[in-house]
Amino acid sequence: MEEVNKKYKKILNDLLNITKNDSCIFSNVNNKTIFDVQKKFSDSLFNKIISERDFNLPLTQINNEYFINQILKCNSIEELISLYKAFNEEIPDELNNLLKKNDVSIEKVKHELIKSMEINRQKFSFEWKLIVNKARALNEQNNLWPIHLGFIYITLRIDNKVIQAPMFFKEVNIKINNSMVSIVSIGDIKINEKLIYFLESNNFLLNVDADYSKMSIKELFEVIKNSWSQNFKIPETLKGFVPNFKESEINNNTVMIWPGVSLGFFEPTGGYLRKLMLKILNEGHLEDILEVEFDKNIYKKTITDSIFKKNFGFYKIVHSNLSQDKAIVSALNQNTIIWGPPGTGKSQTITNILTNVLMFNKTALVVSQKKAALEVLKNRMESLEIFCLFILNDREMNKKKFYEPIKSYISFLENFDLNAEERMIKIISDKEKELMKLTNSIMKNEIHME
Repeated sequence: MEEVNKKYKKILNDLLNITKNDSCIFSNVNNKTIFDVQKKFSDSLFNKIISERDFNLPLTQINNEYFINQILKCNSIEELISLYKAFNEEIPDELNNLLKKNDVSIEKVKHELIKSMEINRQKFSFEWKLIVNKARALNEQNNLWPIHLGFIYITLRIDNKVIQAPMFFKEVNIKINNSMVSIVSIGDIKINEKLIYFLESNNFLLNVDADYSKMSIKELFEVIKNSWSQNFKIPETLKGFVPNFKESEINNNTVMIWPGVSLGFFEPTGGYLRKLMLKILNEGHLEDILEVEFDKNIYKKTITDSIFKKNFGFYKIVHSNLSQDKAIVSALNQNTIIWGPPGTGKSQTITNILTNVLMFNKTALVVSQKKAALEVLKNRMESLEIFCLFILNDREMNKKKFYEPIKSYISFLENFDLNAEERMIKIISDKEKELMKLTNSIMKNEIHME
């Protein structure tokens, strides 16, 4: 199967979908979409996250004990300011207001800061709810869950290209139940395929021979230490802060590996289409799906024979032209790829294909990377929409909502009027067919006479 993946590697790479500001290539801790686990949470949570293969850990019981301890150690206002900058935290208004007073004591400033942190702790669940809502919106849009733990960070500069990203990810979810917030592991460890592609394109090869998918983060880190230590300088432990340099500060032209674990929004395996293609390749189905004839005249003949077949007819619920009608006939009779730039009527064509699938008592699976594309088709089906079961790859999908269209469908069948009339249409009328035959006959005779 490895050879199969090598054979189709270009297809997989083309589906990686690396965007301009892709967090899988370069990212900073901003405490909005990406967090430093060591800084954000307690040592005990950090240790459990990296040590346990599967976990369901409460976040609401986690406080900023580490940060509070650091505040208590500060002996001057300058040290406090430096601390906040080091943790990528905004300096609160309380501190700014107190800084304007000449006679304020450092102890009073620390007291007010800790008091402010206690108030912010009460807003904890609301902040995470906003993050979860954003994750769900991205999941609906891209069919991929975006929240991951990232670890074994790499920095590298190659000419004008800069890397600061995790080498591995573990998919997690944030659960909120009655204001109780938990972090839950929902997937195996996976490699940052976008980063691997970027490195390999620039002749950097980083291999992991072990099957790391079921390992804990800590177990994988120990494997990396043992296998990479001869070629790279590996940190002694994962415990530490995630590298958070500006692009201009990264100048190393050899791979540097850093400690730390981040929690944030990443899409390490590319788009949903790539995920499906990888599954098809791994299961060896691609050759079965795409049986391609070298002689394209075979496809054209199938379309022509179908159109000119006696009593041929099909159904349309939206307008389509002759080119689209040929595509519909082709799709109903043979493997067909319909391609065209935006605005050329692909949605209308697919709508009429689905109409015929339904009318001829067949079934079809319609898939798309984007939810919006499916919604356009669903709306175009109009009264036939009831026969379309719409399923979204959503971890939070409501079961009641899922079964509603099925209930409506069953009710429709129970009250269906079998005497309802349906009428097929023809692409070319019988008179037009006769005229075309006559024209062909005349043309042949003229050629023969010459």
